[in-house]
Amino acid sequence: MDVLIPQIDRKGTARKVKKFFEYDYPGICRRAGNNPAGIKAVVIDGMPKSPSFDNSSEEKLTDFIEKQVDYEKVVKAIRALDEMSKDIIMYNIIEKQSNSWCYRRFHMTSSRYDDYKKYALNAFADSYEYQTFGETDLHEYLSD
Repeated sequence: MDVLIPQIDRKGTARKVKKFFEYDYPGICRRAGNNPAGIKAVVIDGMPKSPSFDNSSEEKLTDFIEKQVDYEKVVKAIRALDEMSKDIIMYNIIEKQSNSWCYRRFHMTSSRYDDYKKYALNAFADSYEYQTFGETDLHEYLSD
């Protein structure tokens, strides 16, 4: 019995993760009341942070908590990465520092940095898929 494991397209996955941070991540942050450039852990205490006119509305509270949980999944996925991958995601992808700024900061050649960046983006795709219990797969797969 052969188990077929789909082959991951590393370049395609890296592109998809960059698009996630460009298009989806800012909205996740805003809906959770956070600044996309100021990623930090949130403490979910179950209470809304903005004034509520309908304190008995369980639906509003549930929606608020879901948005915080979505944000926390991104934070946890980043925290699960190795230090170099975390730094690449934070500086280059979230803070939008240039590639040249990053490879000089990490004392690497441009091509070596590009390899690490591709690795970091693929590692984030793995970590985020785990944090979302497989609901969100940022991987691209090679077709046969």
